[in-house]
Amino acid sequence: MRSFSESLSKFGSSTGRSANARSTAAWQAHVLTFVDPSSVSGGVPVEQSEHYGEFLSCEAGFALPLAAGTQLTASAGRVIKEPTFFEVFASGVATGNPELDPERALAWEPGIEQASGSMARLTAVWFD
Repeated sequence: MRSFSESLSKFGSSTGRSANARSTAAWQAHVLTFVDPSSVSGGVPVEQSEHYGEFLSCEAGFALPLAAGTQLTASAGRVIKEPTFFEVFASGVATGNPELDPERALAWEPGIEQASGSMARLTAVWFD
């Protein structure tokens, strides 16, 4: 990533330049199975960042039919979010912090789907 910024104010001008790079690779093993009439899934994602190291997470989900065209869904998993380039490398008026660590959290999302024939589907999902 390369960036250039210029800020003009009554206190004078400020410029910032940066050219930074980081590499991240990810892979995942995932299984989906059907236990009539439901489906269950699970996975093990691995993220390898040259800057933040390795993060092993897990995820699981299911879909449970309730009535014709209606099903409950839910999923949960551990997640990671690396700081943005701006948060780490900003220069000029704002200054980045290269000591920031990734955010780690447990994410979950229950939902319900209603299908109307093959042409329409309404889905409501809460996620956190």
